[in-house]
Amino acid sequence: MDPVIVAILVVLFILAAAAAVYAGVFYSRQNNVSHWVAESVDAWRSDGLDTGDFDVQIQKARIGDLFESFPQDQKAYYTPEDVEETWEQMVMLERDAAEHVKEAAAPVIAKVASAAGKLRRAGTSSTPDADAEATAGYQKLAS
Repeated sequence: MDPVIVAILVVLFILAAAAAVYAGVFYSRQNNVSHWVAESVDAWRSDGLDTGDFDVQIQKARIGDLFESFPQDQKAYYTPEDVEETWEQMVMLERDAAEHVKEAAAPVIAKVASAAGKLRRAGTSSTPDADAEATAGYQKLAS
């Protein structure tokens, strides 16, 4: 395999890995996961709870009263609209991450295009038009 192609593939692999890490960190910051984990660990470590601290009371009531007795923190089921909204948020996050990766990769792609043009000129007798066309192709790939 040509060393230039291997170099391009390595650069693309590194950029894809960086984009995946960036998207994961960005998404976890959106959902404030660290606060939830810290709160959960504190709750798990608390030794102050004992079964003697609870009192069970039984009374006859209709089933609807059971649902009215407890506060509703969140809905029990997702509606299609909720799924669509979450999907749209993920698509927007992915697009933003992809744009940042493209912006960060532009100098690397330009450098690879320049190196490829130099290798092409050294290996074959290419014309300046062909080199300009190759550079434009790499830049189009970056955008």
